[in-house]
Amino acid sequence: MRLERRSYRTPRARCSDGSPAGYYYAEGDGDTWIVFLQGGGWCHDAVSCAKRCAPGHKHMCSSLNWEDTYDAHGILDSRAPELRHAHRLFVRYCTSDAHLGDGEAFGLEFRGSVVVRAAIDEVVRLGIGHSD
Repeated sequence: MRLERRSYRTPRARCSDGSPAGYYYAEGDGDTWIVFLQGGGWCHDAVSCAKRCAPGHKHMCSSLNWEDTYDAHGILDSRAPELRHAHRLFVRYCTSDAHLGDGEAFGLEFRGSVVVRAAIDEVVRLGIGHSD
């Protein structure tokens, strides 16, 4: 299943390098939603953050090289009867803070909680909980 890249409407939803965070989405035709928060570790001091965000690992801290589409796998590509018609939202992880932060340090931004709130806003905007 292929998901399309989208941007959050929340300007503060940013990756560690300040680039705009985003998500990938595939519309379903049912009432079920799959919202998947990508994992990927974190950094905790200037040295670990410099290593995490160094060239060659930049995708862990930046959205600048993200593709326009994401080929889903695992639960996001599930063909199980209960999930076949689900809406799918994949939250890319680029905040280096276990989806928890809202601050700045070491010349980086840590906006994971802002990104998660923006993702929830998007799910609501896209229709979760709305009946036809």
